[in-house]
Amino acid sequence: MSDTSRVIPFVSRSNRTASVNVRNFIAHMKRCFMGTEAEWDAVRWPGLGFSKLGCKSFQIPPQMIMDINFMSFAKAYVHHRRVMDPRVNTAQMGIMFRSLEAAMVKAHGSGSMHLCTIADLDEAAQVAQDHYSRDTAYGTGLYLMNLAQFLSSNFMCGQNLKDWVSPQPRPLDMFNSTSREGEESRSKKLPGEEELDAIAEIFASNPTNPKDIFTTSAFALLMCAPSRANEILALRADAEVEEEDRDGVLRYGWRFYSSKGFGADIKWIPSSMEGIAKEAFKRMLALSSEARALALWLEEHTHEFFRHEMCPDVEEDKPLSLNELTEALGHKFSRRTDAGTFAASRKLSAADGAYTLKTLCEHLRTKLPPGFPWFDKAKGVKYSNCIFSILGNQLHARSLTSPVTLQKVQVSALWGDLGPRNTVGNHHSVFDRYGYQHPSGRRYKLTTHQPRHLLNTIAQRGGLSNLALAKWSGRANIRSNQVYNHVSNAEVFEKLRELRTMGQDANSKGLHELRTPVDHDDVLIYREGAAHITEFGYCVHNFVISPCTKFRDCINCTEQICIKGHEANRERLAIRLEKLERVWAMALEGESLGEYGADKWVTHHVNTIQRIKSLLALMDNPEIADGALIKLRGADFSQLTRVFHGIGAD
Repeated sequence: MSDTSRVIPFVSRSNRTASVNVRNFIAHMKRCFMGTEAEWDAVRWPGLGFSKLGCKSFQIPPQMIMDINFMSFAKAYVHHRRVMDPRVNTAQMGIMFRSLEAAMVKAHGSGSMHLCTIADLDEAAQVAQDHYSRDTAYGTGLYLMNLAQFLSSNFMCGQNLKDWVSPQPRPLDMFNSTSREGEESRSKKLPGEEELDAIAEIFASNPTNPKDIFTTSAFALLMCAPSRANEILALRADAEVEEEDRDGVLRYGWRFYSSKGFGADIKWIPSSMEGIAKEAFKRMLALSSEARALALWLEEHTHEFFRHEMCPDVEEDKPLSLNELTEALGHKFSRRTDAGTFAASRKLSAADGAYTLKTLCEHLRTKLPPGFPWFDKAKGVKYSNCIFSILGNQLHARSLTSPVTLQKVQVSALWGDLGPRNTVGNHHSVFDRYGYQHPSGRRYKLTTHQPRHLLNTIAQRGGLSNLALAKWSGRANIRSNQVYNHVSNAEVFEKLRELRTMGQDANSKGLHELRTPVDHDDVLIYREGAAHITEFGYCVHNFVISPCTKFRDCINCTEQICIKGHEANRERLAIRLEKLERVWAMALEGESLGEYGADKWVTHHVNTIQRIKSLLALMDNPEIADGALIKLRGADFSQLTRVFHGIGAD
């Protein structure tokens, strides 16, 4: 009888080499990881959980954690892709990992990546098709193809996977489809009118329940400007901005940090939504005031207990009775048994004298949200300055709010309250709590991304340019506008038909007004023959020859022409002068303090202010007739200009 216990399985050279390469890759990416070892070992990273297929819980139970070998490679690959391209879709990568892990464990009993085969990739694509939508399955297939290329190029698998192609067909383009399916596809991404009316009514009723305030205010902010939910939840308490535009109208906006590569900017709010935006912002400031105060205290007092209204007035080192313990935690009970039950629910001892305020402070410090004091470190937002900072259980309907603990509100808390959740029994959304439902009995539902689609579609219908729309939406890539544009081809054709039927008389009249003849003096002063409207007059620079050499510093440019009697332009010059004089004073102060570069700004502002004063003096001169063209001389020099004008000719 043979002794099978001493049999050593044969491993081919290619598989041996692949397994070594996989191990080396994981070790290398772990060394490059900027976080702690505990952060690397965590089963959930920001925006990505390493859970098996079918796990629906945010807190991943042990039995639903990915195969350890597969998870190690997945972490290394995610870190590698994020370094190479920070805009990578980690949510889509998570779906790819779950699908592939299920396929590999089923085929090999292990998730070791060097065992990956073409059959595993086919099975993973099929798993994605069975469990996700057509669009998601197609995207998963593309990510699987990228992974296959990476494995083969770096010799991390025994088979050549370079030629593997995803079997998932490209979904039909429903954007321009005029079929019923196309209309349904577009309508799913836009909020329903009944749902919008319902949440508007709830917001207008001035709710007092913290959860209702949170949900309605957050959704109202999403409706004011196209934003992502995670961007709204990271708004700073000092984010509000009010500035006058070039017409002297006071505009309102938020200092904003957009995700997906766009960065920081000011997001301006349309005038029609300013009132809603200010009210929603004010409500969240009030709701988060106690949490922000607690966070600021914890930042500044690392070893002292937060003395809230109910906290017992005792020394830090005095042993606390059970009642004093629960009062220190923010709750008072008439019966000792209730106090003991509460302490046990917080995993605290119910014995008298077990804690002091000092030891309780140390215990509560261990319960702070990960990353404290940062709410979102990448965006520079702390809990002490975030309008969506909340106290522990503040949004929970049946739990007591804790005045001494902080909680990081997740996007899931918002979208989970905007509609039914089939996986959570007895769940009541904000619509359910106020008795809203369709006549058929179907429950109302909204998503956090529908306002972004709606506002983009409205802007497209209104004719907003792609560049302005991308900037307003905080979108780094203009091409992504198309995803949010739900204006069908039929609507575009209808608009073209209306333009064609406007009539020839109106068009001819407009053309005549635009091409009014000019006199000889106008021709001499323009010379190049092309003019561009600026905020102060006209620019006669020939952009065919070269781009703007002044980077739109029109005041200091000799190709800037102003028109005497144009009151709007004169008013804008006066406003610019007032602002520049304030900035000049700041530059003078900086120069007196010895700040680097301040002297150059002082010189620049003095020259600019002098030119504006000269322009205003000419525009206010009663001896100059209205309509006269004003052009200041300057020290501008360009060899190309001299040659072009024949000044430098021999």
